[in-house]
Amino acid sequence: MNNLNAKIQIEKIFREHNVKICLNPWNQKCNRISKAHSIQNNKILSKISDNGKVLTFDLREHLLNNNYKLSEKGRKVATTFTGLCNTHDSKLFSPIENYNFREYDLEHNFLYAYRALLKEFHAKISTYEIYKYLVSEFPELSNLYKSYINGTKKAINEMSKFKREFDNFYLTNKFDEIITFYLNLDSEYLIACSTTFYLVNDLRNSLLNDIYNPNSKLRPFFLSIFPQNDKTNILISYFKKDKELFSRFFKDFNNLSLKKKKEKISLLLSMYCENFIINPSYWETQFSFDEKKKIIDIFCNSLSNIENYNIKNNIKINFFK
Repeated sequence: MNNLNAKIQIEKIFREHNVKICLNPWNQKCNRISKAHSIQNNKILSKISDNGKVLTFDLREHLLNNNYKLSEKGRKVATTFTGLCNTHDSKLFSPIENYNFREYDLEHNFLYAYRALLKEFHAKISTYEIYKYLVSEFPELSNLYKSYINGTKKAINEMSKFKREFDNFYLTNKFDEIITFYLNLDSEYLIACSTTFYLVNDLRNSLLNDIYNPNSKLRPFFLSIFPQNDKTNILISYFKKDKELFSRFFKDFNNLSLKKKKEKISLLLSMYCENFIINPSYWETQFSFDEKKKIIDIFCNSLSNIENYNIKNNIKINFFK
């Protein structure tokens, strides 16, 4: 099968096994599922795009050529997911879609974290369906995908619990059950992300999440980055019940220089964030060939070997130039 036919086949698999479900907190059944944006289209994507185009990591490229690259996508389809209907998407996220971000607004911080969770939860459900299809169609792949399927199933179970908690907090207005660490940079950098991840080690190399232990309890971070009003907002949110676990990490992070903070956030983006976009001109003009290669290598390798990278490592990459 040549690359063109393989690409068409992969696109078909993704299209047919992309789950369409409305993950609204009221558990209401919805017939018309939309492509909801995990990063605001009109306020953020329009600002980051060049002629309606942005760059993002492309999972299809990984399946096709066993590597990753930044691929060009239209801003109307970039970062979308079929995890909400139009009605519930608008109802849930109107406060952050229709109003500028307010850093001390508990509801705003909560909603950015909520959307990051829903996007990642939907991605895991769809990935699970794709893996199941591949194994059913190609039994010889069963050993290869067994660990992926088991890992994805565990992630879905964990995220189901997180979603139930978020749903309850939303319905009872308990926005303070999610704590947000906020960092603003005094310039609009043309990048954005919305993701959920498990930080493995802290800045002292102490274990935070034992991701390879099937019996361990995972404690997530919800990361949102976006430019607005002449600055770049960086939000790292987490459950209030995990405050003690993460307190030392944030204390150590606060003691870093601004340059080091930028490098650590950039490393987190490279290690953990697939749902990431960057302005094409910014990527082409501000990053050398070696910098681009380092960022993409970290992202590719961390997918299956996250233990090779550590937030403590002195890896010098910087998205905020």
